[in-house]
Amino acid sequence: MPRPKKLHNERQRRQAARINSAKYYARNRERIKQHKRDVRAHLKEAEAQSRKERHERRLREKEEQHRRNLKQAHLIGDTERKKSPIWSIRCLANVVHKETNGNAAHLLDRYVERFLRWSELDAFTRQPVSPLAPLFGTFRPLLETVEQLSEDILQAQGCSNEYSEASSLYSTLMRIVDALEQVELLYSNGTGTFGQKYSEGALLFQQQLWRAAVNGVKGLAAWSYTG
Repeated sequence: MPRPKKLHNERQRRQAARINSAKYYARNRERIKQHKRDVRAHLKEAEAQSRKERHERRLREKEEQHRRNLKQAHLIGDTERKKSPIWSIRCLANVVHKETNGNAAHLLDRYVERFLRWSELDAFTRQPVSPLAPLFGTFRPLLETVEQLSEDILQAQGCSNEYSEASSLYSTLMRIVDALEQVELLYSNGTGTFGQKYSEGALLFQQQLWRAAVNGVKGLAAWSYTG
């Protein structure tokens, strides 16, 4: 068996290493390429899974915050209502502010856009629950509670500043629920009514005065409101 050639300097060693690498690649070209493809596919799949997990985590965090807000609202029971209904109203106003991030009009913009995309999907492939369901689950119970609190304040104090505060919150919640019910009613009518009204900007929540009212803008400023 011949003895291996003795390499006398670094340049020869590097050159020999390149030759050996080229020979190895030539013998294993397809296996190396397949390995690279497998690695790229694995990295792509891992990144997609990571994005999915981040999205699901954000949804869970939002749902948890939503549950905390509702729990805060439901904890305002009969005992607290009898002790201080205006305190309860202000707690509920805080819940509404958290749920809408201070802008109910923008909240409905986002959810109705999701509802529009959901409504265009095939009924057998889309999620069975409407994207508007979380909003109904939030604002309908709040509306009922605020209505009862408003009556309690009216009976106890008459048409006071506290009653005006409760009535304002009740009006805001009523506008939100009315807008949501209009969207579902138009969708249930079929024949593209909802999509057509939405594209024309004719839905209740798209009207300038409605958006101003739910965001607390009153008087002449409501006519120039663009939020």
